[in-house]
Amino acid sequence: AAFSKVIRRLQLHPGTPVAVAVSGGSDSIALTHLCRHVFKKVLAITVDHRLRPESSSEAEKVGEIVRGMGVEHQLLTMDWDTKPPEGKVQVQARDKRYGALLEVCQERDIGVLMTGHHQDDQLETFIFRLVRGSGIDGLAGMYPVSFWPTHSDIKIVRPLLKWTKEWLVKVCRGAGLEWVE
Repeated sequence: AAFSKVIRRLQLHPGTPVAVAVSGGSDSIALTHLCRHVFKKVLAITVDHRLRPESSSEAEKVGEIVRGMGVEHQLLTMDWDTKPPEGKVQVQARDKRYGALLEVCQERDIGVLMTGHHQDDQLETFIFRLVRGSGIDGLAGMYPVSFWPTHSDIKIVRPLLKWTKEWLVKVCRGAGLEWVE
C-alpha cells in the first residue's frame, strides 16, 4: 500500500510500462517485486559490465530470480574497447549502464526507468557531496524523478528513497526472494 501511494504521488499510472534496473541486490529485487504488483507491464534489465570474472554468472542468476517472479528479463552485456582508467571505473560504468538501459527503454517504447536507490544511498550521496564541499544546491541529494541528458524523454524514477535497505531486505525475505550482493 505504501509503495502504491508513492507511485501515485509520482503521478505514474498502473498502465504505464516501466523498466527496472536490476543489479540483483536486495534493493532492486524488492523494487521489481513491488513493481510487478502495481504495474501491468514490467521489464527488468540487468547490465553485465564484465569487469569482474564472476559478473556473468551473477547476471544469469539475477535473470533466473526475476523470471521466477514472472517478470520479463533482458540481460545487457557491456563490451569495453579499453579498460576504464583506475579511479574512473565507477563513473564510466555508470554512464555506460544508464546509456544502455535508456536505449532499451527507447527501443521498447518504455517511458519510465526505475532504479532501486533507497534512503541509505541518499544519505551516502549527501555525505559524499558534503565532504567534497558542495554548496547548498549540491547537497540536495537524489531527486525522485530525473532525466538523463541524452534521453530527456524517459523519466528516471527512484521510488524507494524513503525506505531503508533493511526494510527492502525484509520485503525480499517476506516474499521468499533471493538476491545477489
